[in-house]
Amino acid sequence: MSLSDIINIDECTFVAAGSLREVYTHPTDDSVLIKVVRADMVGPDGHPSQISRKGKRPWGVYLAFRREIDEYLIAARRQIATPRLKLPFARPIGLVPTTRGLGLLVERISDNGATVPTLQMLHKSGQLTPQHVAALRRFFSYCIRYHIVLGDVHLGNLVVDPTAPDKLICIDGFGEKTLIPVHRYSPWLNQRKLERKLARILKHAGLE
Repeated sequence: MSLSDIINIDECTFVAAGSLREVYTHPTDDSVLIKVVRADMVGPDGHPSQISRKGKRPWGVYLAFRREIDEYLIAARRQIATPRLKLPFARPIGLVPTTRGLGLLVERISDNGATVPTLQMLHKSGQLTPQHVAALRRFFSYCIRYHIVLGDVHLGNLVVDPTAPDKLICIDGFGEKTLIPVHRYSPWLNQRKLERKLARILKHAGLE
């Protein structure tokens, strides 16, 4: 498969779905996932179908792609002095044409080929341990320390790093979501937001 080939999503294995996007495995590389916008969410002008004219942004349904790529680049720039340091995100790899419009290629977090369960899956199955909760707290502390903006993070998009069990990786939901990126420019506001978000996650899951 060449870089110019259009990937047929109907031939890819479905992995998961969110409120805006669906995730599939890459047809020729199982270490890569493809995020595409749900067909029912795309309006005729490329904007989300359920958004008012006033709320439209130039990137339309691809705004979430831009958000993730931007945050990864910003985090990498802030830590450029330590290039060997692994960022706590599933790495964006690039954009690819698909039969469902543009797709975002991202790193698939796996353990010897097996899918790594999210913290939400572990919680529902009763396998979430105090060590996982400690890793969750460390993850948020790390994001506060390095001024990483998390737009929509919850137990469902956090997984344990298979190469470092005491660390978590965010597989979705990172980046600034507000129209005016106040959290990107203010470490203090970002810290307050992350502290509240962590408290809500712990309370909702009964992990306080």
